[in-house]
Amino acid sequence: MNVFLKSAYFFVFCTFFLSACSLFGSQKDSVEFQQKIAKEFVEYSSESANITLEYPKEYQKQENFFGAVVAFVAPKENEDDGAEIFMIQNSKISDTSKPITPEEYEKSMILIMENKPGITIITSEKTKFAGYEGYKFVYEEEKENKVTKKTDMVRTLLLWTIKNDEVYALMYGADVDDFDVHLKTIMKMVESFTIL
Repeated sequence: MNVFLKSAYFFVFCTFFLSACSLFGSQKDSVEFQQKIAKEFVEYSSESANITLEYPKEYQKQENFFGAVVAFVAPKENEDDGAEIFMIQNSKISDTSKPITPEEYEKSMILIMENKPGITIITSEKTKFAGYEGYKFVYEEEKENKVTKKTDMVRTLLLWTIKNDEVYALMYGADVDDFDVHLKTIMKMVESFTIL
């Protein structure tokens, strides 16, 4: 399978992720509520994915969520709220005798992201992630809210790195108005992420 197809597979996963975010509707959390629920963190580890990270104990953990290794769903402040989702995905990127380099993967992902209709890229840059060279995208896309049937603008943070021919990706998606409310907590989770 060529690099472009591997990257396209991963991007399809990201699209499903955005769809999952829109299933839950918009959540209008206050900063105070987020600070209250993100006080105590606990460790999550997956031997099959070779990862660990810390997450707020109040977040709901869902393994094998839409094909992801794990998803963490923030609790609701109000009964009518939806949920912000943080997901981790990993997959082998090379099934041929010639491994895909991180640079090849990066170029193909950037090409896909830049040419996908309907998204606005906010940030596209190299970064350190889990101690490895990685990449960071922040982008926005309109999605139909499955609860209200209205169109919401969803913002997604996508980080990825490659180790031992596997891509490790972390994705956080939320309604644009709520994105920054949870970002400090999400970044604490990202900083705790390790690949074993």
